[in-house]
Amino acid sequence: MKKFLIILIFVLVVVALGVGGYYLRSSQESVASPAQTENASTPAQTAENQDTTTQLPQTEQSATTQNQPGAAGVSKLNLVSQSQALDYFVDKGSNAFILQPDGQVIKMSGGKAESLSNGLSADVTYASFSSDGKRITAYTSDSLSGNKIHIFDTENKIWSLFPNAAQNFSWAPDSHKIAYLSRVGGVNTIYTADADNSRVKPTELIKMRAEDMTISWPIPSAIFLGDRPNSAWNSSLWSLNVSKKTLSPLLSDMPGLETGWSSSTTQVMGLAFSSGANGNGGKLQLINQDGKKLQTFDFITFPSKCAFYDKPTPQDSVRPSSVISTSSKKVVPGAPKLFLTLVCAIPRDGDALNNNPLPDAYLKKALFTSDDFFEINVSTGEFRSVFSDSSKNLDAENVKIFNQSVFFINRYDKKVYSIALPK
Repeated sequence: MKKFLIILIFVLVVVALGVGGYYLRSSQESVASPAQTENASTPAQTAENQDTTTQLPQTEQSATTQNQPGAAGVSKLNLVSQSQALDYFVDKGSNAFILQPDGQVIKMSGGKAESLSNGLSADVTYASFSSDGKRITAYTSDSLSGNKIHIFDTENKIWSLFPNAAQNFSWAPDSHKIAYLSRVGGVNTIYTADADNSRVKPTELIKMRAEDMTISWPIPSAIFLGDRPNSAWNSSLWSLNVSKKTLSPLLSDMPGLETGWSSSTTQVMGLAFSSGANGNGGKLQLINQDGKKLQTFDFITFPSKCAFYDKPTPQDSVRPSSVISTSSKKVVPGAPKLFLTLVCAIPRDGDALNNNPLPDAYLKKALFTSDDFFEINVSTGEFRSVFSDSSKNLDAENVKIFNQSVFFINRYDKKVYSIALPK
């Protein structure tokens, strides 16, 4: 009997422990609903699932090697360098050269960074690469030493001081010559000089009275001079013949005028942005080198967000042009032709553009955009999507084309990115 009681007590204890454990587990599980339990995630997963529209683009690989299309034919967004950039260049070997705001030059090759120079004594406010990428001009402004232009030789890895005072400058499209503007006593003088040979005296082209001028050298025979864009006044663009030293008008009475030009081997084309009637919004037009307006686009963006390039197209797919005549150059039968193509970063929020004074608000960084990228056949007007991702905030400027990829500086982080162009 005593033995039976011991066994009975042991069984009751085991049952009691099992029942207690069941109720204890049930009470713990009731803290989170089934739906909450299914949606639970680690901190890393939670961060991934949050809205990323205000986050900077995250990339997986360096763009110093040509990127490949992603899933469903969508191109990948690639980060070229972790360095912030004022300007950049990519050579045929996909080596990227980055000029930082402190004047340091970085070379990216195979995903590895190499410093080519030390920084300059003053921060760089403006910079540009020569057409072959072998020279860099850097404009510094300092209260003690004044304004100076420095030239960097990427081959010999040395900085030198440009011996002439200049307020604005532009590289020639086919050499290491510089066109620059020197202002003395309210008079602007336009010169050209050989950046590789300081012993040669600069060539004076013309003197003129004008305020706050811009200068660009898109074709060897002509330098373009304009007013700095502002929606509050009408601007003009003039062409200065380099050999004849004569000035002729290209565009006039266009508020907020801002232009950008192709470096095409087939034909020279430009983009002209002008402000809307009340200063807000604006329009973008295709123009030729004589300033003739060829087409008004039905989207709004800025010339700094666009770049031209010569795209090879199989001859049997060529369609007649209704807008622009093709190149007069001879083409071998059966060989691909080169067709002028435009790539633009187009802001998604058109209302923000139409409700702000342009390009003032954008240039003063009172307005930032989120862009999608499109390829436009200049001859036919046909559009093709290059990159569109609503989760990425890309405000593209200084857009360039290298090695069948579009490169740009993202204004949100000042870094260079690339996207492969569709074939």
